[in-house]
Amino acid sequence: MKKILRFQLKDLSYSYLVYALVMMLLAGIPVFISFAYDGASININGNGFSGGIFSLVVGIAIYKEHFQMAIQNSISRKCYFQSVLCVMVITGCVCTLVDLLSFFLSLRLGGSLSESSSVNAVDVWRMCYPGFFERAGGAGAAVSFLLSVFVAFLLFAIGTMIAGGYCRMAKRYRTIYCVALPVFSFGVLPVIGAYFHKQLFKLADSFMDIMGMTSDNPFLGLLVMAVTGLILLFLSYRLLRRTELN
Repeated sequence: MKKILRFQLKDLSYSYLVYALVMMLLAGIPVFISFAYDGASININGNGFSGGIFSLVVGIAIYKEHFQMAIQNSISRKCYFQSVLCVMVITGCVCTLVDLLSFFLSLRLGGSLSESSSVNAVDVWRMCYPGFFERAGGAGAAVSFLLSVFVAFLLFAIGTMIAGGYCRMAKRYRTIYCVALPVFSFGVLPVIGAYFHKQLFKLADSFMDIMGMTSDNPFLGLLVMAVTGLILLFLSYRLLRRTELN
């Protein structure tokens, strides 16, 4: 396993570096503009969970790109999957640290940005579990970090499922799969949600109960994400065991 893990981390190290540089750049641009234009307030919104999106992409790419190479070099599927799990942990932690560092860096460098409306993971978790973070004080930062890491883990697991389904199916169906999946996720599902909005609200309420948002218990949310991620990873492993080189 160490052999394939070293290869994967070396291959992904450039991606980690580019991601960190981009996030630092996004954190620095508003500060630079604020200083250059006499305190102008500039926000870059929507980058609060960029680490989770990056983890999703890595989960897809690492399964699809490295699997064939591993098998051709006589590395067992079990060892390869163990390496994927290690990469998942490293990717989730690195991306979350970079996200938090870029956020706190922007606050540190530019005082005007501390009152900005930019979306970030810390504030999202405070809105989801307001009572807990009021009581937690300084410990809330550690819980916020764990929540963001587990989101990254879960999205990584979803990525492995997406790539596992792609690698498992026959080649003639792969183009249809690649087109149908984003169309269904970003086209069909929103339309269904708009049409059945009452049922969607009930589903959202149930989701909030399950995630512990109603009871202000983030640890319940961590447990739910952990169990869901383990189920997805188990299914990914089953797909991996049945995937043949083609």
